[in-house]
Amino acid sequence: MGRILFAPASEFSIEQVTQAFNRAFTGYYLPMTQTPAGLAEMMRENDVQLGVSLTLLVDGALEGIGLVALRGERGWIASMGIGPRLRGRWLGRQLLARLLDAMRGAGARTAQLEALTVNLPALALYTSMGFQDVRELRVYQGPLRMRASVVPASGMASAQHIRPLAPRVALLDFAAFHQTPPAWQREERTLSQMRRISSGLGLWEGERLRAYTLYAHQQGGLVIFDAGSSDPSPDARRAHIVTLLTYLMAGREDLVARAINTPPGDALGDALDWLACPVVARQREMARTLYNLSI
Repeated sequence: MGRILFAPASEFSIEQVTQAFNRAFTGYYLPMTQTPAGLAEMMRENDVQLGVSLTLLVDGALEGIGLVALRGERGWIASMGIGPRLRGRWLGRQLLARLLDAMRGAGARTAQLEALTVNLPALALYTSMGFQDVRELRVYQGPLRMRASVVPASGMASAQHIRPLAPRVALLDFAAFHQTPPAWQREERTLSQMRRISSGLGLWEGERLRAYTLYAHQQGGLVIFDAGSSDPSPDARRAHIVTLLTYLMAGREDLVARAINTPPGDALGDALDWLACPVVARQREMARTLYNLSI
Protein backbone atom coordinates (compact mmCIF):
# COMPACT_ATOMS: atom_id res chain seq x y z
CA MET A 1 0.00 0.00 0.00
CA GLY A 2 2.95 2.31 0.36
CA ARG A 3 4.12 4.77 2.98
CA ILE A 4 1.22 6.17 5.05
CA LEU A 5 1.35 9.60 6.67
CA PHE A 6 -1.29 11.59 8.54
CA ALA A 7 -0.47 15.30 8.46
CA PRO A 8 -2.25 18.43 9.74
CA ALA A 9 -4.36 19.98 7.01
CA SER A 10 -2.88 23.36 7.93
CA GLU A 11 0.36 22.28 6.26
CA PHE A 12 -1.30 22.39 2.85
CA SER A 13 -2.80 25.09 0.64
CA ILE A 14 -6.56 25.40 0.25
CA GLU A 15 -6.13 24.04 -3.28
CA GLN A 16 -4.44 20.92 -1.93
CA VAL A 17 -7.01 20.48 0.83
CA THR A 18 -9.74 20.74 -1.81
CA GLN A 19 -7.94 18.14 -3.90
CA ALA A 20 -7.88 15.80 -0.91
CA PHE A 21 -11.56 16.47 -0.21
CA ASN A 22 -12.65 15.74 -3.76
CA ARG A 23 -10.50 12.63 -3.89
CA ALA A 24 -11.96 11.38 -0.61
CA PHE A 25 -15.54 11.77 -1.83
CA THR A 26 -15.10 10.35 -5.32
CA GLY A 27 -17.89 7.83 -5.90
CA TYR A 28 -19.70 8.85 -2.71
CA TYR A 29 -23.41 8.12 -2.23
CA LEU A 30 -24.26 11.77 -2.95
CA PRO A 31 -22.16 13.87 -5.35
CA MET A 32 -19.76 16.03 -3.34
CA THR A 33 -17.31 18.20 -5.24
CA GLN A 34 -15.87 21.43 -3.90
CA THR A 35 -13.95 24.35 -5.34
CA PRO A 36 -11.26 25.99 -3.21
CA ALA A 37 -13.50 29.03 -2.70
CA GLY A 38 -16.52 26.92 -1.83
CA LEU A 39 -14.62 24.74 0.62
CA ALA A 40 -13.01 27.76 2.28
CA GLU A 41 -16.46 29.32 2.74
CA MET A 42 -17.88 26.10 4.23
CA MET A 43 -14.98 25.89 6.66
CA ARG A 44 -15.38 29.52 7.72
CA GLU A 45 -19.13 29.17 8.30
CA ASN A 46 -18.75 26.03 10.39
CA ASP A 47 -15.60 26.90 12.38
CA VAL A 48 -13.45 24.19 10.80
CA GLN A 49 -9.93 24.30 12.23
CA LEU A 50 -7.27 23.14 9.77
CA GLY A 51 -4.73 22.81 12.57
CA VAL A 52 -6.89 20.10 14.15
CA SER A 53 -7.96 18.56 10.82
CA LEU A 54 -5.90 15.88 9.10
CA THR A 55 -4.96 14.76 5.63
CA LEU A 56 -3.97 11.24 4.61
CA LEU A 57 -0.98 10.83 2.30
CA VAL A 58 0.09 7.56 0.72
CA ASP A 59 3.50 7.70 -0.96
CA GLY A 60 3.20 11.49 -0.89
CA ALA A 61 -0.19 11.61 -2.66
CA LEU A 62 -3.24 13.10 -0.94
CA GLU A 63 -5.73 10.27 -0.53
CA GLY A 64 -8.01 11.32 2.32
CA ILE A 65 -9.25 14.08 4.58
CA GLY A 66 -10.77 14.62 7.99
CA LEU A 67 -12.06 18.13 8.67
CA VAL A 68 -12.74 19.06 12.30
CA ALA A 69 -14.76 22.01 13.59
CA LEU A 70 -14.65 23.29 17.17
CA ARG A 71 -17.12 25.33 19.22
CA GLY A 72 -16.11 25.57 22.84
CA GLU A 73 -15.92 22.04 24.21
CA ARG A 74 -17.81 20.56 21.27
CA GLY A 75 -16.10 19.05 18.26
CA TRP A 76 -17.69 18.16 14.93
CA ILE A 77 -16.29 16.05 12.14
CA ALA A 78 -17.38 18.14 9.19
CA SER A 79 -16.26 15.56 6.65
CA MET A 80 -14.14 12.45 6.56
CA GLY A 81 -13.31 10.22 3.64
CA ILE A 82 -10.72 8.02 1.96
CA GLY A 83 -9.99 7.87 -1.77
CA PRO A 84 -11.65 4.95 -3.63
CA ARG A 85 -8.53 2.87 -4.29
CA LEU A 86 -7.69 2.67 -0.57
CA ARG A 87 -11.10 2.07 0.93
CA GLY A 88 -11.63 -1.08 2.96
CA ARG A 89 -8.05 -1.13 4.29
CA TRP A 90 -8.74 0.17 7.83
CA LEU A 91 -7.41 3.61 6.99
CA GLY A 92 -10.73 5.20 7.93
CA ARG A 93 -10.41 3.75 11.43
CA GLN A 94 -6.89 5.08 11.75
CA LEU A 95 -7.91 8.51 10.51
CA LEU A 96 -10.89 8.70 12.85
CA ALA A 97 -8.78 7.64 15.84
CA ARG A 98 -6.32 10.44 15.14
CA LEU A 99 -9.10 12.97 14.62
CA LEU A 100 -10.65 12.11 17.99
CA ASP A 101 -7.27 12.40 19.67
CA ALA A 102 -6.66 15.77 17.99
CA MET A 103 -10.08 17.02 19.10
CA ARG A 104 -9.43 16.01 22.69
CA GLY A 105 -6.02 17.68 22.55
CA ALA A 106 -7.71 20.87 21.35
CA GLY A 107 -10.01 20.89 24.39
CA ALA A 108 -13.12 19.20 23.01
CA ARG A 109 -15.07 17.06 25.47
CA THR A 110 -17.63 15.71 23.00
CA ALA A 111 -17.50 14.76 19.32
CA GLN A 112 -20.36 14.62 16.86
CA LEU A 113 -20.85 13.80 13.19
CA GLU A 114 -23.44 12.77 10.62
CA ALA A 115 -23.52 9.79 8.28
CA LEU A 116 -25.96 8.86 5.55
CA THR A 117 -28.25 6.03 6.58
CA VAL A 118 -27.29 4.16 3.39
CA ASN A 119 -23.60 4.34 4.28
CA LEU A 120 -23.57 1.15 6.34
CA PRO A 121 -19.75 0.78 6.46
CA ALA A 122 -19.40 4.29 7.93
CA LEU A 123 -22.17 3.71 10.46
CA ALA A 124 -20.53 0.46 11.54
CA LEU A 125 -17.17 2.20 11.91
CA TYR A 126 -18.57 5.06 13.99
CA THR A 127 -20.51 2.70 16.24
CA SER A 128 -17.43 0.57 16.82
CA MET A 129 -15.51 3.72 17.75
CA GLY A 130 -17.93 4.67 20.51
CA PHE A 131 -20.41 6.92 18.70
CA GLN A 132 -24.04 6.58 19.66
CA ASP A 133 -27.10 7.39 17.63
CA VAL A 134 -28.75 10.72 18.50
CA ARG A 135 -31.46 11.31 15.90
CA GLU A 136 -32.29 11.28 12.21
CA LEU A 137 -31.72 14.33 10.03
CA ARG A 138 -33.53 14.81 6.73
CA VAL A 139 -32.38 16.48 3.53
CA TYR A 140 -35.19 17.86 1.36
CA GLN A 141 -35.02 18.75 -2.32
CA GLY A 142 -37.79 19.05 -4.87
CA PRO A 143 -40.96 20.91 -5.77
CA LEU A 144 -43.50 21.94 -3.17
CA ARG A 145 -47.15 21.03 -3.53
CA MET A 146 -48.89 24.38 -3.34
CA ARG A 147 -52.33 23.93 -1.81
CA ALA A 148 -55.34 26.17 -2.17
CA SER A 149 -55.20 27.01 1.51
CA VAL A 150 -52.74 26.44 4.27
CA VAL A 151 -53.42 24.23 7.24
CA PRO A 152 -55.63 26.02 9.79
CA ALA A 153 -54.03 26.67 13.13
CA SER A 154 -54.22 29.13 15.97
CA GLY A 155 -52.08 32.18 15.48
CA MET A 156 -52.23 32.10 11.65
CA ALA A 157 -51.53 35.37 9.91
CA SER A 158 -52.50 36.54 6.46
CA ALA A 159 -50.20 37.71 3.70
CA GLN A 160 -50.38 41.36 4.68
CA HIS A 161 -48.51 40.48 7.86
CA ILE A 162 -45.56 39.16 5.87
CA ARG A 163 -42.68 41.45 5.03
CA PRO A 164 -38.93 41.29 4.37
CA LEU A 165 -36.68 40.79 7.34
CA ALA A 166 -32.94 41.41 7.76
CA PRO A 167 -31.24 38.06 8.55
CA ARG A 168 -29.42 39.57 11.54
CA VAL A 169 -32.78 40.57 13.07
CA ALA A 170 -34.13 37.04 12.66
CA LEU A 171 -31.20 35.65 14.65
CA LEU A 172 -31.50 38.04 17.62
CA ASP A 173 -33.58 35.59 19.68
CA PHE A 174 -32.70 32.34 17.93
CA ALA A 175 -33.58 30.00 20.82
CA ALA A 176 -37.14 31.31 21.08
CA PHE A 177 -37.80 30.26 17.48
CA HIS A 178 -36.22 26.79 17.73
CA GLN A 179 -37.79 24.41 20.20
CA THR A 180 -35.67 21.59 18.75
CA PRO A 181 -31.87 22.01 18.78
CA PRO A 182 -30.67 22.42 15.18
CA ALA A 183 -27.92 20.45 13.48
CA TRP A 184 -24.43 21.99 13.46
CA GLN A 185 -24.83 23.42 9.96
CA ARG A 186 -28.03 25.22 10.99
CA GLU A 187 -26.99 26.54 14.39
CA GLU A 188 -27.19 30.27 15.07
CA ARG A 189 -23.41 30.65 14.87
CA THR A 190 -23.28 29.01 11.44
CA LEU A 191 -26.15 31.11 10.11
CA SER A 192 -24.62 34.33 11.42
CA GLN A 193 -21.45 33.55 9.44
CA MET A 194 -23.16 32.56 6.18
CA ARG A 195 -22.62 35.05 3.39
CA ARG A 196 -24.85 32.96 1.14
CA ILE A 197 -27.98 34.05 3.00
CA SER A 198 -29.36 36.78 0.81
CA SER A 199 -32.86 37.33 2.13
CA GLY A 200 -35.16 36.97 5.09
CA LEU A 201 -38.94 36.98 5.38
CA GLY A 202 -40.88 37.53 8.58
CA LEU A 203 -44.44 36.83 9.67
CA TRP A 204 -45.55 39.55 12.07
CA GLU A 205 -48.35 40.20 14.50
CA GLY A 206 -48.24 43.96 14.80
CA GLU A 207 -44.63 44.66 15.68
CA ARG A 208 -44.06 41.21 17.11
CA LEU A 209 -42.17 38.72 14.98
CA ARG A 210 -43.98 35.35 15.06
CA ALA A 211 -41.99 33.36 12.49
CA TYR A 212 -39.31 33.80 9.87
CA THR A 213 -37.34 32.09 7.14
CA LEU A 214 -33.87 32.77 5.76
CA TYR A 215 -33.31 31.82 2.14
CA ALA A 216 -31.64 32.47 -1.20
CA HIS A 217 -32.56 31.90 -4.82
CA GLN A 218 -29.86 29.73 -6.39
CA GLN A 219 -29.80 27.97 -9.76
CA GLY A 220 -33.54 27.80 -10.28
CA GLY A 221 -34.19 26.79 -6.71
CA LEU A 222 -35.06 28.13 -3.31
CA VAL A 223 -32.42 27.23 -0.72
CA ILE A 224 -33.95 27.45 2.74
CA PHE A 225 -31.20 27.96 5.30
CA ASP A 226 -33.44 28.30 8.33
CA ALA A 227 -37.00 28.80 9.49
CA GLY A 228 -38.52 29.12 12.92
CA SER A 229 -41.64 30.05 14.84
CA SER A 230 -42.07 31.11 18.45
CA ASP A 231 -45.59 29.72 18.84
CA PRO A 232 -45.96 27.07 21.58
CA SER A 233 -48.19 24.90 19.37
CA PRO A 234 -46.42 22.53 16.90
CA ASP A 235 -49.37 22.83 14.50
CA ALA A 236 -49.17 26.61 14.57
CA ARG A 237 -45.41 26.57 14.06
CA ARG A 238 -45.83 24.33 11.03
CA ALA A 239 -48.61 26.55 9.68
CA HIS A 240 -46.47 29.68 10.10
CA ILE A 241 -43.65 28.18 8.04
CA VAL A 242 -46.09 26.85 5.43
CA THR A 243 -47.49 30.38 5.12
CA LEU A 244 -44.04 31.87 4.55
CA LEU A 245 -43.00 29.23 2.03
CA THR A 246 -46.30 29.51 0.17
CA TYR A 247 -45.80 33.26 0.00
CA LEU A 248 -42.26 32.81 -1.35
CA MET A 249 -43.34 30.30 -3.98
CA ALA A 250 -46.43 32.16 -5.18
CA GLY A 251 -46.28 32.31 -8.96
CA ARG A 252 -43.01 30.37 -8.97
CA GLU A 253 -44.18 26.78 -8.64
CA ASP A 254 -41.31 25.79 -10.96
CA LEU A 255 -38.79 26.46 -8.20
CA VAL A 256 -37.18 23.54 -6.39
CA ALA A 257 -36.88 23.91 -2.63
CA ARG A 258 -33.88 22.59 -0.74
CA ALA A 259 -33.12 22.33 2.99
CA ILE A 260 -30.49 20.25 4.76
CA ASN A 261 -30.38 18.38 8.06
CA THR A 262 -33.76 19.05 9.60
CA PRO A 263 -34.30 17.07 12.83
CA PRO A 264 -37.56 15.61 14.18
CA GLY A 265 -39.82 18.28 15.62
CA ASP A 266 -38.26 21.01 13.51
CA ALA A 267 -40.92 23.41 12.19
CA LEU A 268 -39.23 23.67 8.81
CA GLY A 269 -39.19 19.91 8.35
CA ASP A 270 -42.84 19.67 9.44
CA ALA A 271 -43.78 22.35 6.90
CA LEU A 272 -41.84 20.68 4.08
CA ASP A 273 -43.49 17.36 4.89
CA TRP A 274 -46.91 19.02 4.74
CA LEU A 275 -45.99 20.56 1.38
CA ALA A 276 -44.87 17.13 0.13
CA CYS A 277 -41.28 18.16 -0.55
CA PRO A 278 -39.28 14.98 -1.35
CA VAL A 279 -36.77 13.69 1.19
CA VAL A 280 -33.67 12.90 -0.89
CA ALA A 281 -31.37 11.76 1.93
CA ARG A 282 -31.46 10.75 5.56
CA GLN A 283 -28.55 11.05 7.95
CA ARG A 284 -27.83 9.71 11.40
CA GLU A 285 -26.54 12.30 13.82
CA MET A 286 -24.12 10.57 16.19
CA ALA A 287 -22.09 11.67 19.20
CA ARG A 288 -19.67 10.43 21.84
CA THR A 289 -17.78 11.82 24.78
CA LEU A 290 -14.01 12.21 24.64
CA TYR A 291 -13.38 11.31 28.28
CA ASN A 292 -11.08 8.34 28.74
CA LEU A 293 -10.83 7.96 25.01
CA SER A 294 -11.07 4.27 24.21
CA ILE A 295 -10.68 3.24 20.60
